[in-house]
Amino acid sequence: MTFQPNVDDALTINKVEFRFTEHPSAKSMPYGQTGRRATVYQVKAHDGTLYALKVFTQAFRSPRHAENADRLRPFASLPGLEVCERTVTTPQNEKKLVGEHPDLTYAVLMPWVNGETWQEFMLAQHTLTPQQSLELARSLASILANMEQKGIAHCDLSGPNVMLSFFAPSGISQGERIALVDVDDLYASGLPRPEKLPGGSPGYAHKTAPQGLWSAETDRFAGAILLVEMLAWCDQRVRQGAFGEQYFDPAEVQKDSKRYRLLSTVLRERYSTPLAESFSQAWQSETLNDCPPLSKWAELLGASQTPVVTEVAAPEAGFVLPTFKPDFRPIEDIPLPPESPTQPPSPAGAVVLASPTSQGSTSPAIIPGQVSRKSKSRSIVWAWTLVVLFGLAALILGILYVNCPCK
Repeated sequence: MTFQPNVDDALTINKVEFRFTEHPSAKSMPYGQTGRRATVYQVKAHDGTLYALKVFTQAFRSPRHAENADRLRPFASLPGLEVCERTVTTPQNEKKLVGEHPDLTYAVLMPWVNGETWQEFMLAQHTLTPQQSLELARSLASILANMEQKGIAHCDLSGPNVMLSFFAPSGISQGERIALVDVDDLYASGLPRPEKLPGGSPGYAHKTAPQGLWSAETDRFAGAILLVEMLAWCDQRVRQGAFGEQYFDPAEVQKDSKRYRLLSTVLRERYSTPLAESFSQAWQSETLNDCPPLSKWAELLGASQTPVVTEVAAPEAGFVLPTFKPDFRPIEDIPLPPESPTQPPSPAGAVVLASPTSQGSTSPAIIPGQVSRKSKSRSIVWAWTLVVLFGLAALILGILYVNCPCK
């Protein structure tokens, strides 16, 4: 019989009692979520601490989970990998429990991660400010780059496997706002090769995924897609154009599509050309080795300025405030103007003339206490013009007087 717990049902693992909690949105239903391989339930210890109990389907129920538990545990100290701290129920260590509930054979007990998945976040069409988008991507890039440096890969990065904690008013704290889950097929030195190699997730799988993915470079493509999704989610065009459970339609991955071109445009408009070029390099890659390393993403995001703000978080009434949109380029790409000596303030009566510069343009030249010759010439011309006009007028009046018939 399939394992179907009720709210407040108790079970004991490693001599500690746990009880199933109630789903916050479904009264009298246990808090659980079913995925491709397993159902994850929320259980509570007697001291109130929350844990996740992962119950695998028959096809993925394997002693390998027990063998890997001790090997994965050291990784729990790394940011984003807290769920590597785990206990596995086996016929040997939990004979009574497994005897009563065979479906709990090789079930995994691990820390509960609060929040929602990136997939749920996108499906709900939650919005992000540009600053939140950048900080979220920075946090994930930091976690992935750190794993890459240590020769570790998740091997199934996707929206459902990235957990987001709730946003604090002060923003997102690196290493505290993102956690990776479903780490059962983690790649690292000393970990056994999975019986069934991961094949990637829809919308995140590289063209080589059907051959099986399990190497130190496995996260490079899916990680790039996740990072770009997070960076661009602050843009309304991206949110409106998302395919559904992920941004890309699985059929368009690594093809020249409208969604791909939009993401590239948003990266250039809001962030920088190097970020857009890194995304293009990953998108057009033939192998995972052709993708930029995750350390490159962390470097680019760490050096990025605050993104261009074109939307401002509005009150509950819901409106968007117009804001100034300056052009953005990283500091290193902006040429600095040549230094020039500071000019003293112009004294009274000074005349500003245009003098040529070395670049062929003009710059102000100050000649204190002088009046330009050009101004004098104009004054003399006006004076002589008036003299001539008065003379002509006098001559005409004289002629008319002499010839007047009234004399």
